[in-house]
Amino acid sequence: MHLRPILTQLSEKVTKIFTESATLTCYTEYTEKEPEENLLLAQNTASKLREAIETGESLRASLDKYYNQYVELMNSLGPEEYGQEEVHYQSLLNTHYIPTTLVNTQEELSRLKSEYDLNIGLIEMLKRKMSVNVAIESSNVSRSHSPASFTNQTRRPQPLKLGPVEKITFSGNVLDYPAFREAMKVIDASDNSTYAKFLYLKQSTKGIAFDAIKSLTLTESNYQLAKDLLEKHFGSDDLLVDSLLKSLQNLPAPTRTAGSLQRYYFELESILQQLQNQEVHTDDGILRNMITQKLPDQILERIIRRRHKIKEENKVWNTDALMKELKRIIEEMLDLERLQGKSKQVPSKVMVAINPSKSKEQGEKIARPCVFCQHLDHYSKDCPMADTVAKRKDSLRKSRRCFKCLQKWESGHKCSKTCYYCKKEHNTLLCSQPKPRAVFVTMDEDAQSEVEDDYPFYDSDPETDADPNETEEHGEPTWDDSMVCVLRSSGEKALLSTVELVLRNPDN
Repeated sequence: MHLRPILTQLSEKVTKIFTESATLTCYTEYTEKEPEENLLLAQNTASKLREAIETGESLRASLDKYYNQYVELMNSLGPEEYGQEEVHYQSLLNTHYIPTTLVNTQEELSRLKSEYDLNIGLIEMLKRKMSVNVAIESSNVSRSHSPASFTNQTRRPQPLKLGPVEKITFSGNVLDYPAFREAMKVIDASDNSTYAKFLYLKQSTKGIAFDAIKSLTLTESNYQLAKDLLEKHFGSDDLLVDSLLKSLQNLPAPTRTAGSLQRYYFELESILQQLQNQEVHTDDGILRNMITQKLPDQILERIIRRRHKIKEENKVWNTDALMKELKRIIEEMLDLERLQGKSKQVPSKVMVAINPSKSKEQGEKIARPCVFCQHLDHYSKDCPMADTVAKRKDSLRKSRRCFKCLQKWESGHKCSKTCYYCKKEHNTLLCSQPKPRAVFVTMDEDAQSEVEDDYPFYDSDPETDADPNETEEHGEPTWDDSMVCVLRSSGEKALLSTVELVLRNPDN
């Protein structure tokens, strides 16, 4: 079709423009420069931002327009013509993934507009500072012959200085708001003008928090209004309690390793203490069930035995007793690991595992964090916060990752990965097609030699060697029940194969 070359050309231009604009941000005032020099640099930055916004909006609108026309034409074709054109359509998307480009460039435009607004605010502040300086110098000249001229000089406003401490930003997470509120109290206590404080507040908010105040113009009268809006939307005690309980509910289940259990304990302790600070009654049976239901069976058995013993002694079993017992168990496991000095050896017997992902419970460490929640104690396919395809897509969309390879999306990103199962253009983690089940088998040495005759071994790690599209390089290995792993003693080799069963009902 005649639209394909137009879309290719527009996509390349859009990618180039937004790649160049990715480094554009609001100008930061330098205290060692004169106000005139800072003003000139800020004005140049504003000009570049405005040009990038105008050019980017125009090109993106054209790309969106022609892409929609192309899709409409595709839908109007007959079955035979559609099949012929679909080959070109897929080739176009593999080279220039236009839907993703449109989504991400819209986000980049929003960022550029925010940076431009902040830059305009900085320009106004610099102009005011220059006016104040001129007024001070004129006043000093008129009083230069007065003996009191050295004691009555007006103080010049000083730039905001936070030392080496990194600026705290707030993106809308209710759990982060108390710390952000305390940081803003420090800003309020400074000698800066209300205008400068408001500018700092806007620069420190992102995401939904910035959306709550972005429509307020940078005036001194709107500063208190902006703080009130943030307090209303994110500072409620009820919101904080709800968020803490949700965090407790969504904590990833720990494995049987001491390190994983210790991380789980630390997160539990932090959440419980914050709930107690909000005067929430934590000695509740439902809350204890939320804690214990995620523990491995071996740990839960020890806790149950301890609970029975305490009740036999006519003592109280509560949340505090549960946490103390969990802490004691973890400390014993850590002491045992230190005494042993190394983890247990993998048994030499060959076994075909129905669920190879469970091997991580035997002390193996995960090299990279979960692509959805960034935790290190589980693989992405086991993430409790992304247990459906819809949740996984939503998480990838928010973190700006490619739906095919799971890598961070960047301007000009090209990806040709396909699903391991259905061969369609998405990551295996996003596949909704039913997977074949595996059969659990154990093999003796004779059976092992027969397998080796039929399948060549190769050097690999059974926990990371899976579909080449789904290795740790792109997020993590995506094994499921259709992947069969032959484990042997450490340092040896591993075999991967697939078992597919077809079941039929003889009565049909």
